Amino acid sequence: MIAGAGAGLVSSIATCPLDVVKTTLQAQSIRKDQKGYEGVVKTCMRIYRLSGIRGFYRGLGPTIAGYLPTWGIYFTVYDFIKDRMARSLAASDKYPSLIHVTAAMTAGATGTILTNPLWVVKTRFMAQAVLPPDAKRYRTTWDAIKTIYRTEGLSAFYKGLLPSLFGVTHVAVQFGLYEKTKAAMAHDGQPLTPTSILAASAFSKMVASLATYPHEVLRTRMQVSRAPRPAPPPPPYVGHPPRQTPGPATLYSPLVTGSTPPVVHSMGDAADGPNSLRRRSRWTPKKGGIVDTFRKIYRQDGWQGFYRGLSINLVRTVPSSAVTMLTYELIMRNLS
Repeated sequence: MIAGAGAGLVSSIATCPLDVVKTTLQAQSIRKDQKGYEGVVKTCMRIYRLSGIRGFYRGLGPTIAGYLPTWGIYFTVYDFIKDRMARSLAASDKYPSLIHVTAAMTAGATGTILTNPLWVVKTRFMAQAVLPPDAKRYRTTWDAIKTIYRTEGLSAFYKGLLPSLFGVTHVAVQFGLYEKTKAAMAHDGQPLTPTSILAASAFSKMVASLATYPHEVLRTRMQVSRAPRPAPPPPPYVGHPPRQTPGPATLYSPLVTGSTPPVVHSMGDAADGPNSLRRRSRWTPKKGGIVDTFRKIYRQDGWQGFYRGLSINLVRTVPSSAVTMLTYELIMRNLS
């Protein structure tokens, strides 16, 4: 856990400006016929114009608070599951990929569920450059936590959890490939050099990012969306209810002129009618949910919308992952 937390701390500080730019690009909600951020350069200019150099470190507090437990939990669970499975499987040498993938997915899901509230706060901070001028802006991490809870409720801290869990496949690809690459680069049982560790980590991270990037855009869009909690129901009526004058009888009779027959839905109406029961009961996605967010991104930007910010993400995550894994491996060597 100490090695994982230390690796996460170094990585989060070194790559925070790139993370801010990437999150800002992902959070854009621009229609095709509107002008928005036209790439990384204009995004950087907008952030600098609004907040100066400090804008590139917006959200560093919750980022550090998130990375420390995330990597600490991740590496602890990863090593625990990997060791237990290696001891449990009689022929563990025949199933190294199964062990690494299972350990990575279990560790990723555990860390994601436990730390998702911190990532919501971090994402909100970093994406403030795309907010309208009159929107509420958070001053500090504590102010963000209080404001989100007061205006949106506890469930807001778990926005984007589902696509984050889909992202568990990312760590499965990354760590499975990382272990394979390390094994291929090892010679005569000697520990890998720092250069080899950096190369193995960078390669595995790049492949995993290219394969699973759309879930990050979905997660960011869901986490930055601000939906006020529903208004409470009106208070019950106190006192005597107002008197209601009964209207004329509405019984239908074919012998009475002007009476209206009741509406009866037949099975044919339910299947074919313009106001059919089937059409009335058609399922609609929850507003702000994963299906609704997916549709909005596709409607606004097409398929390329799911890869918005990919270039800056690779620039950020590949060296970040390399630094993280190198720090982790070196700390583990010294601790052992």
